[in-house]
Amino acid sequence: GCNLFRLMRSEWVKKNHVPLSSDAYSSFAQKSTSQSFNQQVREATDALLDYIPQWVAEVEKESPPYTLRVENLSSLGVAMHSFWFYLRYLVLLCQPAAQTKFRGLILIEILARTIKNELRQKMRSVAVEVGSLSISPDTELILSYYNLLLGTKKKYKRDSRKYWKKTIKEQVLKRFPLAFTEEEQSSRYQLSKSIDFSMLFTRLQYLTGIKMESTAMTRLKENRHNFEFVFPDIGEVVVKVKDLSIVDLMKAFELASKARRSEFLEEIQTSQSPTEAARRSLSSPRVREREGNRSSSHRLMIEAVSACRKALSTAPGDKKLLVEYADLLQSVGKRTMDIDDCLGYFKSAYENYKKANSFSKMLQFEVQIRK
Repeated sequence: GCNLFRLMRSEWVKKNHVPLSSDAYSSFAQKSTSQSFNQQVREATDALLDYIPQWVAEVEKESPPYTLRVENLSSLGVAMHSFWFYLRYLVLLCQPAAQTKFRGLILIEILARTIKNELRQKMRSVAVEVGSLSISPDTELILSYYNLLLGTKKKYKRDSRKYWKKTIKEQVLKRFPLAFTEEEQSSRYQLSKSIDFSMLFTRLQYLTGIKMESTAMTRLKENRHNFEFVFPDIGEVVVKVKDLSIVDLMKAFELASKARRSEFLEEIQTSQSPTEAARRSLSSPRVREREGNRSSSHRLMIEAVSACRKALSTAPGDKKLLVEYADLLQSVGKRTMDIDDCLGYFKSAYENYKKANSFSKMLQFEVQIRK
C-alpha cells in the first residue's frame, strides 16, 4: 500500500521524459501494461536518487544571500520542495553529505521533527487521560519534556542520558532508516554531545508553535550546560496549521505592490530636472520626506522578498508567486552595489522564472541582461 503515499512531487513527474502512470505498482494496472508502468516509475525514482547528491553538492557551494544558507533551517524544506523532492528524502541526504556541516543541519531537522511528533503524542495522551478537549497546552508537560532533552537538571540527568542513547534513536529510525552513522547508532554513543541545542530549539519553535522568550534562547545559546527552562520562558503557544499559505501569500503580494509603488514614485522623482526637483522638495514636506528616504522602495523590496520566501515554504509550486518573487529579486539586484550579490540575485531570479515555466519573462530578462 506504500504506493499510495510514497509519491513523487508533481514538479519531478512533469520533468520526467515520459508520462508516469498512477497505476504503477498497484493492482489497478492491466497485466499487459503493469510491467512498463513499473519500469518507468523505477527509472524516474533512480534518476531522483542520482539527482539528490548533485543537489547537495551545488547547495554547499553557494553562500550568497539569494540562496539557501546552510545555517538557515527554515530554508531547507523550501529548497527541497523547489527542487522537486520531499523532506522524507532527508535521510538520503545524510549519506552523500556525511562529513559536512550540511549533514549536521539535516540531523537537526530530523531530530526536531521526531521530537515534535513525540511531544504532540504526549499532549494527546494527557488530554485523553483527563478527558479534556481543551486546546490549552500543558505547560508543565512542555517544560518537563524540554528539560529532559537538555538533561541539565539533576532529576532529569539519568533519564536524559537514556533518552539520547536509546529512545530518540529508536523513534528516528522508524521514520528515517539509515539516518545515523554506525557510531551514532551505538547504544553507547551519547547523541546529545553532537547536537547544537540552540539550533534544535529554534527549529522546534517553528515546528511546534511553542515560542520561547528571546532572553531564554540567549541564555541557552550562551551556556547550555547550566540552563533549564522555567515557566516564564514560554512566551506563547500558537496553533500550527499545515499548508495554510493564504496569509503569507497575501502579505507577500501586498509588500510587493507597495515596493513597486514606492519604486515608481522614486523613478518619477529622479526623472525631474534638478531645478524642478529642488523647487518641489522645498515646497512639499511629503516630497522632502521622500527625498530623505530614497531607499524606501529598496527596503520594501527586501521585506517583500522575505515574505515571498516564507510564502513559498507553504506554496512552493505557486507559479504566480514564483514570478513575483523573481521580479523582486531582479529589482533588488539592480539596486545592489556589490557585483557578486547583484549577479546572485539575477541568477536566482532567472531560476525562479524557469521554475514557473515563464518563458516570456526569461526571454525579457535575457534581453535586459544583454543591454
